[in-house]
Amino acid sequence: MSILLSSVVCFAAGDGGAGPGAEDPFRDLPTYDVVTPEEIKRDFVRLEFLPLGQPDLAFYFLTPREWVSEPITLTPTHLKNDDKVPVPVALARSPDKTATIEVAFLRVPQGTVLEDWARGYIQRNELQLLLFQTGKFTGRTVFDALVQATGGYRVRLTFFLRGNRMFVMAGSAPTALYSTYAKILAAATVSFSFAQPG
Repeated sequence: MSILLSSVVCFAAGDGGAGPGAEDPFRDLPTYDVVTPEEIKRDFVRLEFLPLGQPDLAFYFLTPREWVSEPITLTPTHLKNDDKVPVPVALARSPDKTATIEVAFLRVPQGTVLEDWARGYIQRNELQLLLFQTGKFTGRTVFDALVQATGGYRVRLTFFLRGNRMFVMAGSAPTALYSTYAKILAAATVSFSFAQPG
């Protein structure tokens, strides 16, 4: 299932959503100490992407060694409509294709406000916002959300700006299996980095 191409209750950090002894509502949206350096060396690889052959768009992120990066074919129509339809630039899947990591971008107007745009995207795509957090991952200011999508999928959507492009990283898995993949999806999300400073 492609979450990015198929085109509310929330807890914010510190809002009292989880009291003493309660289960952490952010267990499915981990950010810190996701994997150890030993786990990275043993179990992960760095997938590198050069979208559209443009070095300023080059990026990488971590995935488990056995995950597969799948090729993406872009047409002139993708680029002509990059302000209306997400342009897919990366796709990686678990070996059984149960879980997916996708990256896409859309061209946005100068002065676009990250959180406002991200919330609008979630609403326009009729996704149920479960949790969100804002902050910085590898120097990127992000709006990081956990949403419920139709078809029984849970998705970690991470939004960040680079110039006039809004990037959206989606890590998805069936709702019943999401917690199994939460750490892997978090490692990809938190490790994402552009190859060149922006």
